[in-house]
Amino acid sequence: MLVLLPDETIYSYLTRCCLMDGYPTLACALKYRIGSSSKQWSASFPSFISQVSSFSGIPFQQLLYKHTVYPLYRTFLSKAVSTKVEELLLAGGTLNLESKMSLVANRSKMTGELKYCPLCTKQDIEKYAWCYWHLQHQLPGALACAIHDCRLEGIKVNRKRLILPPTEKASLSTVNEKAVKLAMLSQNIFKLGGYGLNSEIINRVYRHRLVELGLATCNQSIRIKISQWRKHLRLYWESICDDPQISQILSKSKPWQYPANLLYGKSKTFHPLKHLLVIGHMFNTFDEFMSIYRLFEKGQEPCVDSEVEVNGDNLARSMPDKKILGFLENGYSLRRTSILCGVSIGYTKKISQIYGITIHRRTQFIDEGKRREIWRKLLVGLSTQNIAASVETSVGAVEQILSCHPEIVQLRKKIRFHNLLKKHRGQLISAVQSSTSRQEVKKAVSSSYTWLFKHDKDWLYSQLPAEIPRSQRYTRGGKSGV
Repeated sequence: MLVLLPDETIYSYLTRCCLMDGYPTLACALKYRIGSSSKQWSASFPSFISQVSSFSGIPFQQLLYKHTVYPLYRTFLSKAVSTKVEELLLAGGTLNLESKMSLVANRSKMTGELKYCPLCTKQDIEKYAWCYWHLQHQLPGALACAIHDCRLEGIKVNRKRLILPPTEKASLSTVNEKAVKLAMLSQNIFKLGGYGLNSEIINRVYRHRLVELGLATCNQSIRIKISQWRKHLRLYWESICDDPQISQILSKSKPWQYPANLLYGKSKTFHPLKHLLVIGHMFNTFDEFMSIYRLFEKGQEPCVDSEVEVNGDNLARSMPDKKILGFLENGYSLRRTSILCGVSIGYTKKISQIYGITIHRRTQFIDEGKRREIWRKLLVGLSTQNIAASVETSVGAVEQILSCHPEIVQLRKKIRFHNLLKKHRGQLISAVQSSTSRQEVKKAVSSSYTWLFKHDKDWLYSQLPAEIPRSQRYTRGGKSGV
């Protein structure tokens, strides 16, 4: 019997078992293992957990709480609802499951994708001789791999098919710290192991924090500044709003709903991602959120910290670079430093590169020689796409190096401007030589004319044909060129 790998989904485990069975088709293997070949195999809440438990000998509860996304959803469900849901999953009757978990009411559609990290896949093959689907990559809010700080790749799948992650080499895309923070937050809540958080206490934690952030008044009663809260929330996650699920939640077409309904819909159940976005916006780390939750749980009232700020970059501003540098200079690893300071590994790495602190790198990182070659090409203004192709690395890696040199960013802007200036001046001069009026010039090279009018007006007018006298601009037949 195959061993269930760390952080492996049940779907992935079943796929590997069927591939090893030796049946002529996967349908035959599924019929043998599960007794059916037509279930929704890649569903987030599998209806065949009991059958997998039966042939593998792994307890049902272990499969449910260690190898499905259910624990993250369970954290925000009431005990009554979670009991009904687990009874349905045990019996394999998942027909009304999403309705009972309020996923239908939340209008939260599943993405229909299985996600994977190319670097994790490579490491899995080297370590286990298998590639497999990681559970942490399938959690709500998982846009990035928190281990490698790269964007997760997604594969649209038919939920009735069995597949494993692709093994061909994929280009790596770097992600911003907000995507990494959301992924880490999702994992932290999953690691609670399905511990149910009390909705009333969560409500009190949110209100307490809103007062600290200045997004609520606290006189005789707490009054929430809904419009300001909504504005700051959308601004904070703006850099990852291209994700369909996040875009759907933060949609501007529903201004009266989220996030106000988290506070005023006390008896309702909300999708975990809605809580993740609010917690990630208002708290630097998950531990900070839980520390306040524990105080309310014990019946204690936390003190209001009036120095807490709310802004577009709350995380970076609340944890100064000086603290990160202190840990790195004392020999702490990137991962350990990022955890202690409540920032992403990518941000910690950027600070170390800006201040020239030597860090130990994994083999997949760019060596110093190639880094200098990229730096020189950036300095002369070559595009990041051309540089990536010439040194055989990803565009994201080149942009990461560029972000560590703000002075080069400004220099490249000047280079691009002068290149455009030269291009548009040349086109205008050619047009002037074959035209007799300003109107003809403008018509021949309208884009260059407009650009020069905006950025180099004096030179433009010095090159144009002489202006037609105002008395001669109108003829019997109509307007002449100007």
